[in-house]
Amino acid sequence: RRLVPELMDLLASKVYRLIIGTHDGDLHKELLALLVRKHGWILIYEIPFMPRRLEPCVKRHVRGNYRAEGIRERFDWRALLREGCFHKTPRGPVANWDGEIIVDN
Repeated sequence: RRLVPELMDLLASKVYRLIIGTHDGDLHKELLALLVRKHGWILIYEIPFMPRRLEPCVKRHVRGNYRAEGIRERFDWRALLREGCFHKTPRGPVANWDGEIIVDN
């Protein structure tokens, strides 16, 4: 968490776009505050970090056990939508619990 603030001058001089998978709700908020509010980077796109309570739903219906036999819940998109474990995006629902930030310098 200390690395990014220390590298802001270097990032500003050499980087046009950052695409960041945040993997943590607090880190997601901190990076948005640092990049967009404090340093004026332009927010292109954001998928907020999904609450931990929805993680089991995504795991059950999308993630892991791809080759396991007899798992009827795997890739059950209707159940995933019914249980509400997705983000609404301009391109439709996205099942992802990690946050994503895309910013331009």
